[in-house]
Amino acid sequence: GEIRREHDEQFTRNQTLKFSLDYGLTSRLTVGVLLPFLDRLHQHLAHEEEEVVGSPEGTEIVNKTERWRYQEFGDMQVTTRYLLLQPTTPYRPSLSLILGAKLPTGGTGVRNGEGEKAELTLQPGNGSWDGIVGLSYVQNFSVSTLRRETTLAPLFVTALGRFPIGVGKFGYEPGGELFLNIGLAYPLLRKLDLLGQINFHYRDRDAVGHAPGVEQADTSREELFLSPGVRYHLTDNLALYTLIQVAVYRRVNGIQLTSDWNLTSGISYRFNLFS
Repeated sequence: GEIRREHDEQFTRNQTLKFSLDYGLTSRLTVGVLLPFLDRLHQHLAHEEEEVVGSPEGTEIVNKTERWRYQEFGDMQVTTRYLLLQPTTPYRPSLSLILGAKLPTGGTGVRNGEGEKAELTLQPGNGSWDGIVGLSYVQNFSVSTLRRETTLAPLFVTALGRFPIGVGKFGYEPGGELFLNIGLAYPLLRKLDLLGQINFHYRDRDAVGHAPGVEQADTSREELFLSPGVRYHLTDNLALYTLIQVAVYRRVNGIQLTSDWNLTSGISYRFNLFS
């Protein structure tokens, strides 16, 4: 490519299934666990120096296509959410403090059929322990549906930071990250909500240590996405939702994998264990 590296990225396809469980210990304190399952296909063109008989220099740069495909669980995330400001009425705001950690539960040794280990940023996990801290604000507004029924439309604002705790595997420390999310769920009908979000993500440069295949020059990025979507309530406790995340701004250093759009779909279910 235009920036010389040991290989040129060609494509990556990611499909991530996220298992998320939140449990309210008290009216103010909630504990959550998030475990991703990754289905990843990656291909790049490696530039390898090989001995060639008859070559004036004795060696030549040979291009070789390398591919990895795996289906594995990634790094687990555990969070607690404490309600600092509890709403006294449906129209009063709420404010929550978020604390947690990302655990190095995902593998870091995935290899392809030729025995080549994937670079660390492509592995299911990155081998680091990360701290998580943030705030979440929610405010309900009174709105009318298409059938002119009065209901509530929640607006949320979330700021979340993630940072490495000490030095991880291979001496690798991922750059600190900032996530800013603003979203609104507007009830069009009794069971149908129109969703809209603005998502901003910033990541600082990594301290790469001796992590395989990672160049510090290819780290740090900032991105802004617009995410429209819909949610359909099958019952009072069960809902289906989908969002399309479209990139409207991006800045990356060096060579990094990016996507112009992402599709998120899911099922949410609320239940009471002791009812």
